[in-house]
Amino acid sequence: MIAFTVCSNNYLAEALTLGDSLEASGFPAGNYRIFLADELMEGIDYADLKYRVTKVNDDMVPGFSRLTQYYDIIELCTSVKPSLFKYLLREHRSEQVFSYFDPDLYFFGNAERIVAELNDSSILLTPHVTRPVALQKQPFENVFLNFGIYNLGFLTLRADDNAGQMLDWWEERTLNLGVIDVQNGYFVDQLWMNLAPLFFSGVKVSPHLGFNAAHWNLNERTIKGVNGRYTVNNCFDLLFFHFSSFDFSPGRLSKRAYTSPAENDPALNEMALLYKNRLTANNYHFFKKIKPAYRVSFDNYIAKAFPQGVNTNSITVARKLRKFPGQLLRKLSNLNYMIEIVKKYYSSPGN
Repeated sequence: MIAFTVCSNNYLAEALTLGDSLEASGFPAGNYRIFLADELMEGIDYADLKYRVTKVNDDMVPGFSRLTQYYDIIELCTSVKPSLFKYLLREHRSEQVFSYFDPDLYFFGNAERIVAELNDSSILLTPHVTRPVALQKQPFENVFLNFGIYNLGFLTLRADDNAGQMLDWWEERTLNLGVIDVQNGYFVDQLWMNLAPLFFSGVKVSPHLGFNAAHWNLNERTIKGVNGRYTVNNCFDLLFFHFSSFDFSPGRLSKRAYTSPAENDPALNEMALLYKNRLTANNYHFFKKIKPAYRVSFDNYIAKAFPQGVNTNSITVARKLRKFPGQLLRKLSNLNYMIEIVKKYYSSPGN
């Protein structure tokens, strides 16, 4: 199996820590790649890093230079994933299985378990949740309906024609529509995958609760640990945990507001402390200070904000508005909103 992640310089500590956890599980270090969706920075000796770091370019991702001016860093790092799958498939023609991991994953079990889970399928997905969520629990089901049924922090593919067709379809969308615009049905690379089981054959949705455990599914997964080995619901070995929005504060797992059930706390606190120590050992505080080199231009940002009707006049107005105090603009916009509400009231039947 060939595995890879994508990140900017400020996430290199997470990417290195992921690699360490893979290697500790017995995964060959040479089979893990870090793709850098950022500029190479002075002060970082990439050749001296433990795992191979490759800067993303136009040869790997069609139109990558254009994307760096149009996408923010989250959109950029996610949009290139299909193209990098294709790049690795070309580079490693003798390999059969390829996996993408978000840099903030950490393996507690043997990564080769993924190959067995894929079995004879072509595409392996993990759902955010696998059972109904109680009304009073957060995150509730609407979150996953908005942002995607499956978590694309993990994806495994077999090197076959079916997966190739899926990558072509997925790549076309991420390179052109890989934006964060949830109200219009766009959420980077992830939301598209809702349709994959309908459009392509050989798609397996893993029922294994030890795959992609995270703060968003702890309501259905109780994690317990004994001597560094963790289990989920006393039935599944924990393969990897997704430390999304990890919080360095003591006793915290994520910066998100979601809380975990009390029975999870001992194991989660132990896991979080382990992860924190590994990040620190990989120069987390140094890398985190680095700002991504790529920035969305103002004109492109405005164009993304008004995808249906942006024109030169819109951009000109937006440029002028930048000079006004934000508080004044908010007051004016609120007044306009109130006027519209009053107009709708008096124009409604019976008023």
